[in-house]
Amino acid sequence: MTKRKVVVTGMSLITSLGLDLEANWEKFKAGESGVRTGTRWDISQTPTKIAAELDPGFTKFVRKYASRRFIRQTSRSGQLAMVLARQLVQAYDPGLDKLDRTRIGCIIGTGGSGGYDPDMMRVDDTWAVVRNMPNALAAWISIEFGLEGSTYTVNSACASGADALGIAHTLIQSGRLDMAVVGGADAVVNFGTVHGFNQVLALSERNDAPERASRPFDKNRDGFVLGEGGGLVFLESEEHARKRGATILVEHAGYASTDEATNIMAPKEGGVGMAQTMTAALRDAGIDPDEVDYISAHGTSTDHNDRCESQGIRLALGERANKVAVSSQKSMIGHSLGAAGAIEFVVTVLSMLEGFATPTINYEVPDPDCDLDYVPNVGREMKIDVAMSNSFGFGGHNVTHVLRRYRG
Repeated sequence: MTKRKVVVTGMSLITSLGLDLEANWEKFKAGESGVRTGTRWDISQTPTKIAAELDPGFTKFVRKYASRRFIRQTSRSGQLAMVLARQLVQAYDPGLDKLDRTRIGCIIGTGGSGGYDPDMMRVDDTWAVVRNMPNALAAWISIEFGLEGSTYTVNSACASGADALGIAHTLIQSGRLDMAVVGGADAVVNFGTVHGFNQVLALSERNDAPERASRPFDKNRDGFVLGEGGGLVFLESEEHARKRGATILVEHAGYASTDEATNIMAPKEGGVGMAQTMTAALRDAGIDPDEVDYISAHGTSTDHNDRCESQGIRLALGERANKVAVSSQKSMIGHSLGAAGAIEFVVTVLSMLEGFATPTINYEVPDPDCDLDYVPNVGREMKIDVAMSNSFGFGGHNVTHVLRRYRG
């Protein structure tokens, strides 16, 4: 069976740095931090008192895109997903009325299961079940835009958004879909989430300097910072995009999803499982390791992940690893759980289009176990023809995407 080429034709992005794609990109380039003292839980009750929350005006901002009834029926993550979808359609209008919507799907990744929070499950809450259904994120978008193709939510922990993109890629490549609205959204900064990650010693407690707390690959990293955000894209076959006259941004050349089947929280030592995933993605794309220019790292700012990912990149790329720029956007926006892979996918596309690698901020003390070029503190202009985006999650879920400059 001939595989169809898959391309990206639209993007939307919301993080703690901004409520639209353009605002985010300018701050990513400038190396700004979106980490602040937390406001969405009683910080006196947890050792960690910081987070990368969405702009305080987000709740009011949602009203520009959704009815009051919809807001009552949906979680914060669901509202975020709908805003992203509306921004995507408004900015890159595909002319849905003229397309076969039975062949357009919607696949959303979320690690927070749609926004579950015990505080939201009141006994007198009519919409509690609907609001907290994990599938609601994708279902509402499909209902809004009449998308009748494959529609569901993916949960593979911190690899959820990345897996959603990979599943859509596969469905389009095989001919089962022509197009998809796909990505991830997570907005579950609350007491339960912060407390839970504190219990397993995963979060930074650098409360006196929030903007400096997330420091991937730095020797003095002490855990990740919980974030909120999301990113969506239009993925479609090259044939479909050209037929409707769309501007093609980049080629989504390859994808791999694996599981290390070893530990519920930790990757294999030496980055062996991560390397296998990167190698499989390059093989799927038909790209040699020597062609890779840039890697958007999972880069969580935890000891084990950053060390293993660095080792995995060396195993996968060999000598090429010394010449590849590697950066972590989580240094600026924290870790948005299931949305992280989708956010980083969008930023990687922007990096390729703009010829600019975003920085890894707060990189101060090199770690001998993390010895790659992490684009420290200041972004870099560079031509990027081939890029990889890594996402790794609890449970051993590993995902790598390979993007290639589109040459028509």
